Amino acid sequence: MCLRRILPALLQLTGFYDVRKDLKPVNREWDLRFADKDHCFEQTDGKSCGPFACKMMEVLVTRRQLPNITEKNMKYIRRGIVERIFSFSKLAPVETS
Repeated sequence: MCLRRILPALLQLTGFYDVRKDLKPVNREWDLRFADKDHCFEQTDGKSCGPFACKMMEVLVTRRQLPNITEKNMKYIRRGIVERIFSFSKLAPVETS
């Protein structure tokens, strides 16, 4: 099954639209466009592929150009991802030091 069908289905299955009542579910394939490699962030540390993928998706979804992402600011990127995940959760975020 291709991403055009999987992504809309995942949003429905995870209850995303129950939380974001301002958005309506899409019952058709998405029109996806993929960025070429010249416009993608590139990890070099071998352990930050998840945050890099999340930031790339953010660029594609928001259509905004983000500042260059590097391993140097990965701690803050990870923290931001966790904060956004908990913003959709009914659980309280865990305090980090």
